[in-house]
Amino acid sequence: MALMVAEHTEVTRNISIFFPGGCFPQDGDFSSGDASEYLTEKSEILPYLQTLLFEERLVGVQIEHQTRHFYTSLVDELPDLVQLNDVISVDPDHEPGAYLKKLSHINLAPLEPVAGNLLIRQSKFMVLEFYTGTTSVELGTFFIKIAQKRGEQVVQCAFPILARITRNARPFRAKTHKDYQSFIKILIGPREFLQQEFSLIDLSARGLAFGSDVPLEAISMGSRLKVAVDCRSSEPIEVNAVVRHLARARKHNKATYVCGIEFDLETRALAAMIEQKFTVLQRTFIRALREETEGLGVELKL
Repeated sequence: MALMVAEHTEVTRNISIFFPGGCFPQDGDFSSGDASEYLTEKSEILPYLQTLLFEERLVGVQIEHQTRHFYTSLVDELPDLVQLNDVISVDPDHEPGAYLKKLSHINLAPLEPVAGNLLIRQSKFMVLEFYTGTTSVELGTFFIKIAQKRGEQVVQCAFPILARITRNARPFRAKTHKDYQSFIKILIGPREFLQQEFSLIDLSARGLAFGSDVPLEAISMGSRLKVAVDCRSSEPIEVNAVVRHLARARKHNKATYVCGIEFDLETRALAAMIEQKFTVLQRTFIRALREETEGLGVELKL
């Protein structure tokens, strides 16, 4: 649908703020211009936020185009507990993610590293970055305030006013659902982590990400590891890999450490085994997530 001149001017201005170098054609054709699609209607942005909330994914935060990235997660807005008496309080009925449908604001967990929580208060705008499937999603928003929800701090930001959607931005990654956890075990690597299990976050044909409750200081960028991938549905697969990404974030009000590794697949047979685990993992994840969101009117972007 073509945009009015005033609307086009505002969208172009927002693109220049959040995504310098991006372009928006005069005729309002979202698919032309650069390689990305821009969403300006909040109702079109909503499904991506709902998917992010239910997937419990980590989110990258870029504050005013700084090169340093921070990490957080989208959190729900729980209603106040109902006090039955001086001792007992109960959790009232609550529809998960209902506050997002108001299209007014979003709640983020405190940023990691912690310096981001000071920078974000002084910022004029920020971009939230995450992936769903092969699609890169970037959301333009700005800081509102630090709010208290059930005694815990959340970073409250405006509901995103602009989204940039870039399809086929990376290989597809199968994710793990919290009710069907899979693991990896380090077979060759830092001595203190040998034979330890870590939670698998996602898996692709090229690599995986795993999480830890303890710092991964003994692992550095470029480190070589040998890991066993165990999805509980078949025998573990042993594979060599190189560390490509390390990050610290906050999830469920506690620090979590994330490591991304790239596989060194020596044979086609090994690659086929990884792809088979990938298929089973994604099928399980989609089934569990659809069961969780059934009846909530949520359009998942998987």
